[in-house]
Amino acid sequence: MLDKMDKKILEGDLFVFKVQTEEKYKVYQIGEEVCCMYKSEKLDFSNDKDGFCKYIFLNEGVREFLEKVPTAILSGAWLPEEKKFVVTDVEVILENEEIIFQNFEVYHHFLAFFKINYRMPIARFCDLKDTYFLERMLDTGTWKFKNYDNQMQQTWKIKST
Repeated sequence: MLDKMDKKILEGDLFVFKVQTEEKYKVYQIGEEVCCMYKSEKLDFSNDKDGFCKYIFLNEGVREFLEKVPTAILSGAWLPEEKKFVVTDVEVILENEEIIFQNFEVYHHFLAFFKINYRMPIARFCDLKDTYFLERMLDTGTWKFKNYDNQMQQTWKIKST
């Protein structure tokens, strides 16, 4: 099932997240402007997707976080029926314009401080030799595997057998 997974992702700390909804939304700041995106489309109030922009612009925690960390990009899922943005990734733009993922163990403390919703990993593994344990642990659905040390992530859909 996961036998085609790039084995390099198993080296070091591997975080496992359950994906429950589409994670295609991003929020970041350019200068003083807070920007919202869905997939590759920049959003504003004229093309707001289910109230996402309005939520972001009214959310003091997100705005304050971006003011404190202006090189951050918050990625995640927008839950319009709950009026909630759930952060699933935090990336940072470096001076050389390279974008790197931030480790969950670092960013979740900051998100919690600013009262920003985020998704917790369901498990963390260190130096797995193969995917045997993962295959027995995970139920059907979509799973995201992240290794911040190697700057890798992979998403897998697991179907019932």
